[in-house]
Amino acid sequence: MRRPAPKIAADLTKELLILNTGTMRGSGDTLVVSRESKSNVMSGVYGLKWFPTGEEVLRRTLAWCGFPHARLTFHIHEPDRQLGRLEILAARREETFSNFDAVRQ
Repeated sequence: MRRPAPKIAADLTKELLILNTGTMRGSGDTLVVSRESKSNVMSGVYGLKWFPTGEEVLRRTLAWCGFPHARLTFHIHEPDRQLGRLEILAARREETFSNFDAVRQ
């Protein structure tokens, strides 16, 4: 069975995971399924791709992957567009954010 991309990244990450992904409008906190282009293949499985509708679905996914502490960096979703962009930082331990903030300046 294939592991989801966030799980693969989480399994290879010790402290801090930075997830930058596309989002799609949808009702509730869920993943929206879409067909993947055959000419512009990203990481879809069987011609499908999944877009989160917002921050909460990613927080739950990252917690399931072993990163229970998350911080939203940005979520851009223009009113007249179906697709948006979201970035979230996730850590295994909450103290990781203080270390990250100290070197990020």
